[in-house]
Amino acid sequence: MGTSNYSDEFKRDAVQQIRVRGYPVREVSQRLGVSSHSLYKWLRLFAEPSAKVVGVQAWSESGKVYGYRKLADDLRDQGEQVSGNRVARLAGLAGIAAQIGYKRRPGRYGGKPAVVASNTLGRQFEVDASDKVRVTDITYIETHEGWLYLSVVIDLFSRPSPWASDQWRHHGSRWAGPPSPA
Repeated sequence: MGTSNYSDEFKRDAVQQIRVRGYPVREVSQRLGVSSHSLYKWLRLFAEPSAKVVGVQAWSESGKVYGYRKLADDLRDQGEQVSGNRVARLAGLAGIAAQIGYKRRPGRYGGKPAVVASNTLGRQFEVDASDKVRVTDITYIETHEGWLYLSVVIDLFSRPSPWASDQWRHHGSRWAGPPSPA
């Protein structure tokens, strides 16, 4: 192999004919008397890495959550002509990875074990005065709008028991709720 016979200015002009003016590589190589292998090498050497820079910027703007598929969509929306495979390759080179899920991974996590309150009630649910003993429970229910958290606090002296009340009706396996006013 010999040394390069062409100046950097000549090489940049050849790259500009392909990138900016849109001429095919084969036509430019025939016109300039250069092998197409050399032109592809110059394209890699002198081409601006705009897709890579814009891809990193789009990834940062997404909160570093997007993967290569959404990055490719964003780049196409910004007018870049890129394929998904190219974006995946550039993302891998730049260290860009999608954030997958928000769950904790299985394993042990540090910290002290939770403090468990002592059982002061001792299963004595009969109380002789109001406001002495209260019990509580919390649960969550998935709805179409998200999670609904339900917390119940009951005074054991005056506790209502809606499951034994005449106001509630039971139909099949579902509670119908209170009767409608007459």
